[in-house]
Amino acid sequence: MTSNIPTPAAMKVMSVLVALLSGAVAALIAYILARHTSPELGQALVWSSGSFIAVTCLVFKIEDKLGL
Repeated sequence: MTSNIPTPAAMKVMSVLVALLSGAVAALIAYILARHTSPELGQALVWSSGSFIAVTCLVFKIEDKLGL
């Protein structure tokens, strides 16, 4: 029986995808909350983009500390 051990390149691609998807979920949640509390589209987009950048960078830092 063979084991499917992922290559380092595959692990890096998966860690980048996890970071981007986490940022996208955070951006969507921030956008929904901002649109719910304020009718201004510009403010919702600013909160959304800020949340995307912050969460994506945070996940990259966590993955770096874990060695992924």
